[in-house]
Amino acid sequence: MVGDGGWDRASLEAMLAKALSLVTDAEAEAIFTARDAALTRFANSRIHQNVADRDATLRLRIVQEGRTGVATTNRLDPDGLRELVGRASATLALATPNPDAAPLAEPLPSTADSSLGFVATTDHADPELRALHFLARAYVFTASGSPSNIASVSAAIKVVRAHPELRDQLWANVRRFRQGLREL
Repeated sequence: MVGDGGWDRASLEAMLAKALSLVTDAEAEAIFTARDAALTRFANSRIHQNVADRDATLRLRIVQEGRTGVATTNRLDPDGLRELVGRASATLALATPNPDAAPLAEPLPSTADSSLGFVATTDHADPELRALHFLARAYVFTASGSPSNIASVSAAIKVVRAHPELRDQLWANVRRFRQGLREL
């Protein structure tokens, strides 16, 4: 029940305020995370499955008299928030008090760059672009490429789509190269 993922600051703040307002007689901390993930699978050098996933999670931590209760959900509707607070409160009630527990941090606005970790080019990547990127040997030990490589691959795909004869020529070159290897 993530919704459309179109989280703007106002809707996020309203959802977090609602979750925190449901906690009574305790301090509370709410952490929201959202992610988009995509995977392209291949068989016989062809794309056979393209999967995309969008998820958002809310983690709630409640602290009272040295005890801590934590719960997580991806149900961000009012019922999901009530259930989240109920589960966190239930774990709080079962927790053993820790006299040395650190208090929750004071609320502060984030100073992190909101675009950190976001690359616009990869956000709009289609399966072919992701395929070229993840099959590229230069980045065999990483799951993310440089924006310049992604942009280059994107431009190359546009050229090949606009000129399908280039694909035919590429395959002819591959066949000629393979034949030359066999003759060695």
